[in-house]
Amino acid sequence: MTLAASARSPGGTRDAHPRQNERDGDAGGRGMEHKQGTITRLQANDGYGFITTANGDEYFFHRNATKGAPWGEFAVGTPVDFDVEERGPGDDVMEHARAVDVRLAAGAPPAVDNELLPPEKTMGSTEA
Repeated sequence: MTLAASARSPGGTRDAHPRQNERDGDAGGRGMEHKQGTITRLQANDGYGFITTANGDEYFFHRNATKGAPWGEFAVGTPVDFDVEERGPGDDVMEHARAVDVRLAAGAPPAVDNELLPPEKTMGSTEA
């Protein structure tokens, strides 16, 4: 039995907390908000950073929220795609909204050890 199935009562309605439903893949008709941005601050050793969108909104992200690439491939200046998780119970109202499912944007070159490669290393140069 899956978590989603175990959260249903005998009548077929959901009993779990709404945030649990979202983690189970059922956002109750509310889709996650997809965004694009650039990593503007990164505390690589502490495992977190901030993403800023083109309109200036800033989102906190934790290394556990990254998908599809190792933590070392994210660096300041890396373009990323992500989803937004709104503040939950117990979050301070002054905290940033969280970025989840953070992944490298299509065509974004991966960083190495949280440092962007110089452009000449990412332009497909065939010189040895």
